Amino acid sequence: MNIVYAAPFGLGQKTTVWARTLPLAQQMVARGHRAAIIIPPWDTPDDAGTQRTEGGVDLVNVTLGGGPALVTRRMLREIHARRPDIVHVVKPRAHAGLVQWWLWQQRRLGRSTPTL
Repeated sequence: MNIVYAAPFGLGQKTTVWARTLPLAQQMVARGHRAAIIIPPWDTPDDAGTQRTEGGVDLVNVTLGGGPALVTRRMLREIHARRPDIVHVVKPRAHAGLVQWWLWQQRRLGRSTPTL
């Protein structure tokens, strides 16, 4: 299974992504699945535009320029490019909340989207 996590913030001061989401994704990889975390790194802006793999999990930090709408669009592009079976929206607030809303609206309109 191909799982993409949409995070609300980066790997900095908040503990949700590095203490909960990353270990969960790593456990899924250990069980034979693919996993990526799409991150709007507003709390760690030096990470913007970078990608790395940690414990088999792709960490994708989108660029931050252009405001919330463009950052959300970049996250959606990364999600769709990975063709996930499941999108796990981590704390649906800020950018992650906008991603969840967009994917839900697409599904409601009958457009093909991964399972939320």
